[in-house]
Amino acid sequence: MDKDSSYQLKYQRKRIFLLLNQNPSFAFGLIGNILAFAYVSKDFVSPKSLSWWVFISLFVIAIRTIVIKRILPKIENSEIRNLLNFENIYALGVFISALLWSFACLAFLPHGDIGVHAVTGFLLAGMLAAVTAGYSHSPKSFLAFALPISLPYTIQMFLEGTSQHITMAIMVVVYIIVISIVFRRVNRYSLDSLMYGMDTEQKLDLLSEKQSELAYTARMATLGELSANIAHEINNPLTILKTGVQLVHMKLNQGKLDEKYLSEMCERIDKTVQRISETVQALRAFSRDNKDINYENSSLNDIINETLVLANAKFKNSGIEIYYEEPDSTVEVYCYPVQIRQVLINLISNAYDAIAELPIKEKWIRIEVDRKESFAELKLTDCGSGIPQDIQKNMFLPFFTTKSGFSGTGLGLAMVLGIIKKHNGTVKLNNNSPHTQFIITLPLKSQELETSSKAS
Repeated sequence: MDKDSSYQLKYQRKRIFLLLNQNPSFAFGLIGNILAFAYVSKDFVSPKSLSWWVFISLFVIAIRTIVIKRILPKIENSEIRNLLNFENIYALGVFISALLWSFACLAFLPHGDIGVHAVTGFLLAGMLAAVTAGYSHSPKSFLAFALPISLPYTIQMFLEGTSQHITMAIMVVVYIIVISIVFRRVNRYSLDSLMYGMDTEQKLDLLSEKQSELAYTARMATLGELSANIAHEINNPLTILKTGVQLVHMKLNQGKLDEKYLSEMCERIDKTVQRISETVQALRAFSRDNKDINYENSSLNDIINETLVLANAKFKNSGIEIYYEEPDSTVEVYCYPVQIRQVLINLISNAYDAIAELPIKEKWIRIEVDRKESFAELKLTDCGSGIPQDIQKNMFLPFFTTKSGFSGTGLGLAMVLGIIKKHNGTVKLNNNSPHTQFIITLPLKSQELETSSKAS
């Protein structure tokens, strides 16, 4: 399906959905008009006839409601031809409702009573005004109601022959012309609004896609910066493995391979393989694409530990220590883990760049996690003395950077803020701390489960 056809299909699906998925007050308005007409006609029509008319009118509304509820779920997967058939079915139901009104006007209203005819005219005018808004997405449905409900009444007024009835008929004709002009404008406005909404939605989807691509590119750039350190982090264990295997072979050839030595070497090799495995696992987790964003209940402790595997590769031999003491109990948050790792890497990298050149001996970064009543709190503190006020005003803006040359993109903190907001969390700089400290909050697992249970 080409782009234009896909857009047209989406447009028709939304238009038919808006036509059928009307506010309940619209149906209540129709019921109110039926009861009002019954009240006006009670002195001229036998209770039995009037009761039957009211019953049939309400029955038609009930059937229409049932049909609409059956059609609505099918709209999302329907082709244009089926969508137009849905509109035709709906218009037919509207036409039948209008015919019932016309029948009532011709059969029940007494001849010559201008007072009753005037009240009925006002009822019909109110219904026409209501359908002008209710059927604004479908000229076909508007005509299916307006013509059969107004023409018989107008003809009857002319046939009465009195000056008052003819005046009433002329007023109805003028009203129909005016309401048709109004409907045309409302219809145009409704359809323009629909297309504007679709265009906006399309642009937002494109923006979201570009943001995901940007986040992925940023992660790859971060991996590029860490690549030399990560290669060293993997190469060292491989060297240990190679040396261990060579020693085992040498002992085996010399006939000196005893069980104790073999057990020690196996344990050493196992730990080395585990170290490589953790590094590779962290790499895979961090470099995962953003195409399928799945929020899930995840251990914040595991996310931090996996991120630190990569961060430690960069911090090795830098003189900067990273401290993280895991909380006593597991803290689970409702999140997309890849993006939270991105947040941590960005904040840790910023902290590294900020304190790397500080003229102090002990340089450190500390990560703390605390479980609050309804959220998890993550604090990332470094040994710096804070961020100047003039920088704080702009630090979360895209492309704002204090780094010189090509060393900074200005997207790190902007991306942190965007990701945390999408997670219904918060991120702020704690100016009450003697050091540079960012505080992040994220919704807990229990909070997400509570929301889900209420929805179900």
